[in-house]
Amino acid sequence: MWKYEVSVFTTATPHAVWRLWSDVAHWTRWDPELAEARIHGPFENGTHVDVRLKTGAKLDLELAEVEPDHRFVARTRGAAVTRMAMTHEVRRTAHGVRIVLEIEITGAMAKMIGLLIGRRLRDAYDRAAINLARLAAAASGVFPTPEDELHLLH
Repeated sequence: MWKYEVSVFTTATPHAVWRLWSDVAHWTRWDPELAEARIHGPFENGTHVDVRLKTGAKLDLELAEVEPDHRFVARTRGAAVTRMAMTHEVRRTAHGVRIVLEIEITGAMAKMIGLLIGRRLRDAYDRAAINLARLAAAASGVFPTPEDELHLLH
């Protein structure tokens, strides 16, 4: 297994973060690795999402654990030897709203994938967390402070 988690505090509301997540056609605005994302139905458990990365690779995802304004998981589908689960969560805390992004790779090739592209995945997740904080704060009408951009938690 290979796993990475990053989080960032934001001035945004959880609903503003959720609006960005549930607008699949525009995931490219906050995820620096995506070239395209397309959803096949409503944003709910079991719905399929096709993603094309900037590298040209394609992922066939299924939404799971969808809890509006709180969390969802996008899991790779199919009979692959290696699987990915990407968890997206927004939490209200005593210190403000926290956006949490996690990727977990399991299966026979998980450790090898982590060695080969782990650094790129970590960098991409860090940038995605910052992008989400900025975009959601702007959508909330509260512009992010420099602290939003600097306090990534690993």
